[in-house]
Amino acid sequence: MKKISAVGIGCLMLMLLACGTEVKPKRIVKVRPMLVHPLLFQEEIAAQLNFPFWFNDSILRAENVRQLTWTVYSSFESDPEQSSNTETFPKTTVIYSFSPEGRLIALERTDYSEGIVIAQKKYAIVPKAASLYSEVSMLSPIDPDNDEQLESYVLMRPKSNRKNVSQYDDLHTETRFHFFPEKKFWGALSIDSIGHPGTQDWIIWGTPEKPLKRYQVRNTVTESNVTYYTYFNENYPETSTWSDYPFTQKRTFSYSENGIFTGFIDSTFSDDSFITRNVTTFTLDQSNRPVEITHQKGHAAGEASYRTIEKITYTPFTPE
Repeated sequence: MKKISAVGIGCLMLMLLACGTEVKPKRIVKVRPMLVHPLLFQEEIAAQLNFPFWFNDSILRAENVRQLTWTVYSSFESDPEQSSNTETFPKTTVIYSFSPEGRLIALERTDYSEGIVIAQKKYAIVPKAASLYSEVSMLSPIDPDNDEQLESYVLMRPKSNRKNVSQYDDLHTETRFHFFPEKKFWGALSIDSIGHPGTQDWIIWGTPEKPLKRYQVRNTVTESNVTYYTYFNENYPETSTWSDYPFTQKRTFSYSENGIFTGFIDSTFSDDSFITRNVTTFTLDQSNRPVEITHQKGHAAGEASYRTIEKITYTPFTPE
């Protein structure tokens, strides 16, 4: 009985100690809608021009936005001893045009080299009333003799409807995109038997506006170029992780305490060892719209770090 009592007392003491230990709960973020959706910063998602869910139509209508002009400038060395007025050239400018209802209807992209225009593309976008998919027409054809004019966006044509999978063909390559929205069909054998993906195809668990996993496959089970996505509420991302052997990269999306998207951090690892990180921060206007984006790119100790600036301007509709 004495042994049992001693054991009981010991357990009771451990329970009391455990109760006195503070365990920090995981931060819960309720993300608020903003004019620019965080997934626009995922290159593989932003390239899918047929699914332009990146802008909030309600906010566009409320703010009376007709055009959004997004300019990315060339990187410069982040040397505190240098003047803050370091001259940089525009690298890319994208003009997004919207209807009065807040739907994206046109896009114009201009690429530069040392301030000189090297490529310019225009697209007309026709939204479908009953689906996310939009028809896209390229108004400026690609010049096959100009290497600088490679297509920046993935233009898709829907394949005939099939049960349990939505398939789209890339108009410029032989690549097919297979979207599997239902979890019960995410197994390797189900995907192979339903979608019959080729080695250049992309398989996506989820939907175009909320992917959970994106990868390519060969021999049914051998996966490559895998990206994983996690989310807070709705389709507001928490993290994205992808591998580029021998490196693994993780993007962590940043939000304020009241759920405003404020930037993201890209971290690079090799064999679980941290190598470097790039920090992206937003400057917001009074309407919580991003007007300037700063990318601070770090390198190994002793090497220079670099900064890239992006600027966004908004043009309103004017009374006729």
